[in-house]
Amino acid sequence: MKAVGYSTLIERFGLQTLRPEIRSYLLDTGHRRSVIEGGRREEWYPPRADPGEPWTDHLAFALKREGIYLEVLAALFAVAPR
Repeated sequence: MKAVGYSTLIERFGLQTLRPEIRSYLLDTGHRRSVIEGGRREEWYPPRADPGEPWTDHLAFALKREGIYLEVLAALFAVAPR
């Protein structure tokens, strides 16, 4: 299971923020699906949705598919390379 989007950005940059309500992961095989448990939503995407390694691609994925989380964005832009 590979995390993508905000979860990857939080981990990669060591951001001290709350976790977004939506967490996204890549499936090894299969089709997109959503799971809601305990007020949190997990989104599972097929391998073709993999944003790759660059942090900017994970940011684009997060903005497009996970929404806007200002707390994460503020923390990210304070430490991300220019």
